[in-house]
Amino acid sequence: MVLLTMTPSIVEGLQLLAQGIPEAELLLLCQQEPSLEQPAVGNPISHTQVSDIWRALKAAGHEGYTLESLLKGSQVYVPPPPPKPEPVSEY
Repeated sequence: MVLLTMTPSIVEGLQLLAQGIPEAELLLLCQQEPSLEQPAVGNPISHTQVSDIWRALKAAGHEGYTLESLLKGSQVYVPPPPPKPEPVSEY
């Protein structure tokens, strides 16, 4: 699955949802991979999560958020490289 990066509007939308929707619904959004518990610009998010956020915002009456506005500026998420192993002395 290809992940995207969170945009400022996705983070803002998640913060609005955290204030206005029941905690059970928010937990459903957060249980999907990757975690949405601490949203920040550049964090990974799946296509399904973006569409779920958009639907939840729309259902909550936040009409200013479109799917296009949520995705504007998003890029394919590239995870950071793993740390290099420490050199081992052979002697």
